Amino acid sequence: MAAKAGTDANYGWGVSMSDQPKDFCELSLDEKVDLFVGYVFGGEHHVRKLSRVQHYYVCVPHGSLSTFDGDNLTRVVLASHMLGLRADVENHGMRGVRILLHNRPVREGRFCERHPTIDKPIKKCEEWFYNG
Repeated sequence: MAAKAGTDANYGWGVSMSDQPKDFCELSLDEKVDLFVGYVFGGEHHVRKLSRVQHYYVCVPHGSLSTFDGDNLTRVVLASHMLGLRADVENHGMRGVRILLHNRPVREGRFCERHPTIDKPIKKCEEWFYNG
């Protein structure tokens, strides 16, 4: 796996944005997951388990995700759109939730290969709320 992106001190991307490609879809799955875990959780040491089968799954400590006063759920959505990862949040029994991360290497193309930037879902949401 790539170098750890997130740390307690920087709780963010952990790398200079100028060093990154213009479109994060170009990164390998390992690089994407490393950045995802760094941004969303502050590093791999803050998740119970991170392993690759045919996809990654992440067990979230304490079994909860939220949008504000612990904004991990918001971070999951933002990072997924930024990186081109399909994030599938599932119930993981009494152990909480797990997030399956599937690589989406392009912005346009076949349904099972593409992942839009955050702009498209925001536009759809605004159209629904403002235009009915």
